[in-house]
Amino acid sequence: MPMFLMRELPTREAFRAVAQYYPEMYSELDLTAIEACYFLLRTGSDLLTAFEANLSRHGISQGRFVVLLLLLRSLGERMEPSKLAAQAGVSRATMTRLLDGLVRVGFVDRTHDNGDRRMICVLLTTRGRRILERIFPDYHRRVALLMKDLSEAERGLLIRLLTKVRAGIPALSEKAVRGSPKAARTPSAGRKATGIKWNSRR
Repeated sequence: MPMFLMRELPTREAFRAVAQYYPEMYSELDLTAIEACYFLLRTGSDLLTAFEANLSRHGISQGRFVVLLLLLRSLGERMEPSKLAAQAGVSRATMTRLLDGLVRVGFVDRTHDNGDRRMICVLLTTRGRRILERIFPDYHRRVALLMKDLSEAERGLLIRLLTKVRAGIPALSEKAVRGSPKAARTPSAGRKATGIKWNSRR
């Protein structure tokens, strides 16, 4: 699973020091934007790690857990693997591997559609529902503890802010953005290094 590998995040002073030392490289620097982005990446990575650790205590991976949640949400309706893949945000090949594992442990069944025998559908089994019944009380309790220091209003604000951030994600993935990158320049060999302070944020 992709993770943000920088454990210690640079302070504003560190960014300013590097920007002064390498002005050509940092000419487009928006200090608060990159500071907020790094902090969000670090928090998201730590959250995913903790999420995986919590599920592993119940003997299930995040991928399999998400598939079971999607099937539970279908309220007993059968789902096509392609629809599950789309809702989970994974490729069909990845979904096939997840379903293979879930079928082996008896959490889901693959069946033929009554109207079209060529079509395969997936259904949550009683055993699959029982594993969720076992996981949910602890899972919900831990999520409540995670968010306990935020008021209802703050949680709503957080959702609205993250929605704005999500809308900007294409700016990182697009092939081209506004302007052209400047040619890299080698810093002067006689220039002294600037001390950088780092701050660990968890």
